[in-house]
Amino acid sequence: MRSAELARLAGSTVRTLRHYHQIGLLDEPPRTAGGYREYGLDHLVRLLAIRRLVELGLSLDAVADALDGPPQGAAALLDALDDELRRSIEQLERRRTALAAVRSVAGDPTLRPEGARYVERLAAAGAGPDMLADERALLLLVGHGLGDAAQPFLAAVERSMLEPEQAQRSIELLALFRAAQDADEDELVRRFVEDAAALMAALGAQAPIPESTALDALFALFSSERLSAVQQRVLRRTAAAFAT
Repeated sequence: MRSAELARLAGSTVRTLRHYHQIGLLDEPPRTAGGYREYGLDHLVRLLAIRRLVELGLSLDAVADALDGPPQGAAALLDALDDELRRSIEQLERRRTALAAVRSVAGDPTLRPEGARYVERLAAAGAGPDMLADERALLLLVGHGLGDAAQPFLAAVERSMLEPEQAQRSIELLALFRAAQDADEDELVRRFVEDAAALMAALGAQAPIPESTALDALFALFSSERLSAVQQRVLRRTAAAFAT
């Protein structure tokens, strides 16, 4: 039979046959006097076996090993494939869980749900677009720098905005910080220390604020590009208050 007929019988294509010839997966038959390849039953059986293993998910390299190697090698390849599929399913389930959490929040899908709700509450309390943009940037950095460890921290930040009065105080403090001058420094430090103490109390001993070298580097970049010298001093002094 010719290549077109073989491809039709196997549910494949002539282009696929040529590719298998090129990589040595399917032997190329001798040509007739007219220059055509003449395939037989063995070629069809081989092609069907290849297709079956490809449908199971094996790569072409693994297909060659499974067909041409020892029988125990094929079993090992299938075991490895099964393990890979299991990990892929677990990863997909984690992604679905994360997606469900994001879908439950009407806000920014690029943020973790707790962060999105925090931004929503800031906006509802009257935060302006520039303030919201900075807070969103910080939340993205926290989520990236801490990974899964960010969840309890962000949840505590979100809870801090549940009370309208607290939300308003947070916006007022952020507004003062954004317009910080040398004369405001001591007052800003005092208020930031109070807010940080309240946040740590909300987190509790079971979920302390995580330490992260990666987050430190990200925040240093944010500080250098977004914060004034006064603002940077306020944050350093606030951190120092808890280091002593």
